[in-house]
Amino acid sequence: MNAATVGLSVFLIDVLLLGLVFKLIDSFQPESRIGKALRLALWSLYPAVLVMGGAVARGWVFPGDPGTQSLLIGKGAAGIGILVIAFPILFIVGVFKYRAAAQSPRTPKGKKTPLLCLAGLVFLIVGAFVSVSLTGRNHSGNPLADCRAGNREACGIAGMNSLLKKDYPAAREFFEKGCEKNDPNSCFGLGMLHERGVGVEKSQEKAVSYLEKAGNMGVTKAYLQAGLMYSGYGGFEKDLDKADEYFKKACDRKDGDGCLYSGMAGRFSAQNKAGIYPEKQIEAIRKSCELKSGSGCRVLGDFYFEGRGIEKSADKAKEAYEKSCSYQDPYGCESVGHLYDHGISVPKSDKDAFDYYKKALSFFEKQCGELDSRACVEAGDYHADGVGTERSVEKAREFYKAACDRDDETGCSKLSKLNR
Repeated sequence: MNAATVGLSVFLIDVLLLGLVFKLIDSFQPESRIGKALRLALWSLYPAVLVMGGAVARGWVFPGDPGTQSLLIGKGAAGIGILVIAFPILFIVGVFKYRAAAQSPRTPKGKKTPLLCLAGLVFLIVGAFVSVSLTGRNHSGNPLADCRAGNREACGIAGMNSLLKKDYPAAREFFEKGCEKNDPNSCFGLGMLHERGVGVEKSQEKAVSYLEKAGNMGVTKAYLQAGLMYSGYGGFEKDLDKADEYFKKACDRKDGDGCLYSGMAGRFSAQNKAGIYPEKQIEAIRKSCELKSGSGCRVLGDFYFEGRGIEKSADKAKEAYEKSCSYQDPYGCESVGHLYDHGISVPKSDKDAFDYYKKALSFFEKQCGELDSRACVEAGDYHADGVGTERSVEKAREFYKAACDRDDETGCSKLSKLNR
């Protein structure tokens, strides 16, 4: 769905809401204090919302992933439509209603009516001016054209589209253009290219440099990726102190996965091998779950289930696994299914086990669609073994192939065995 379609949809919804607000206002006497307050609130609220929408569309507030940016750009476009169409109507209707109210023998006359109309006009002009200037002019709905026209957010979207098509040179070009203009998503994309060495040289130094820049501009997952690299992920040089530094930055922004990685970082590995689980580690994992990290709740469940540094409790493990599943972590759903499958802490139930395995499969399939090759392999395994679904070799082949297409060695190996 492109930005124009989203914009039109949001515009129609907003017009409907306007109608409902008018109905609410009309239920009061036009000159009553409540009626005046509601009209003033409406006049002031819409410009404020649209100013915020424009700022988001420009990438100054809440810089999200490219798909989210596209949606927010559509909202910004819809906002201008509302200003152009709805506000003049609101202003004219307000003038006539107040004039009618002023001429009514039941309503005291005074100078408040023109002042209220003037206030509405001021809100209209200021809101329109600021919203239009913030939203910008380079949103045509075509990220490629918008990037070349100088729109930094569109460069991130165009780069991601090129990445999905495995056109790495084009992805690099768009990400570099966007990052030069300080688009956080473009810098993140450029860092990931250098981490994987596709379209550019594989370089830990350059990857971390771009990821840190993206993280400083609000992309928290960039800190996570930099931390993982320093943890030795991808064969890079280990530096556990730097890894923990980046994980803590993410955790400080209340990112649950950042807290989890901080708790599971290599600095605890030597103690964990000796069966020692420090309180700092457990607290970090608890915080991760409290911040609604599905992975964090699942790991906390493992700690309770196995009694790692805390009292062993299958009941608390089940509670943590269920939270993990509710946060769409497929392994959390799988863990609850395992409890029902084997009657651990709950009565054995094939139906409940199947239902949780089915949930796990649905999340694996969803993550596979979001380019997680490991999730594609897991979904293939579920279909191949008939877990949470009917056994289907064709479905398994489809998911293994999706993983293999993303250069996943496990996916390619399983696909090869299936095709023999």
